[in-house]
Amino acid sequence: RARSRGLLLCPGVGFDVVPTDCLAALLKRELPEAQSLELAFDAGGGPSRGTALTAVEGLAAGGRIRQNGQLRRVPLAWQQREVAFQDGPRCVVSIPWGDVYTAHLSTGIADVVVYMAMPPKAIARLRRLRPLRWLLGSAPAQWWLKRSVRQRVSGPDEARRSSSRSQVWGEVRSADGRSVSGRLVTPNGYELTAESAVRIAERVLRGGAREGGYCTPSQLMGADFVRSLDGVQVLI
Repeated sequence: RARSRGLLLCPGVGFDVVPTDCLAALLKRELPEAQSLELAFDAGGGPSRGTALTAVEGLAAGGRIRQNGQLRRVPLAWQQREVAFQDGPRCVVSIPWGDVYTAHLSTGIADVVVYMAMPPKAIARLRRLRPLRWLLGSAPAQWWLKRSVRQRVSGPDEARRSSSRSQVWGEVRSADGRSVSGRLVTPNGYELTAESAVRIAERVLRGGAREGGYCTPSQLMGADFVRSLDGVQVLI
């Protein structure tokens, strides 16, 4: 419908999902036969209050991965592993991040899992919530959890945003066991979002984009778009 009306739909034009989407596309370019993709990020500086509130709303839904091309529901904090970010290894846990949907469209890869850096103790606490999934989505539980977020989370201020950086890791693997991995180091996620969203909007307003329909950031701007953003390092 959007295409027929000349409307362009490109969600995820910030830290979710520009760096991860572009990294996925870059890795697929390096290994065209890739059949599986894993992505992970460490968002330095901590979440804003709005991000934390959105995470609370999603607790009851559990996790999501893409398997054999289809979105699949999995338990909260389903997989845990260690990832080698640019500044060293870190524990990460699977989350229902936007790339579970978009990376498949950008790369055609059928199996996608996305992880976020998290201390093992915090992962264990999330897993203890699994039996309470039915309760987490209830109005009383949501009210209590959101009140806690509003009281405890204020989000990174300007000083913290300017002094913190985010990191992204990705790996693609083919059926015969070959793999290619890559890493990004970016400014704080909120700083990157401000630049990438404006840059994409400018591109569309200049008429340098497809006429309509749905696309991911890397489909619209190209896989190398992330290289053009201020302060981004790409290591593949």
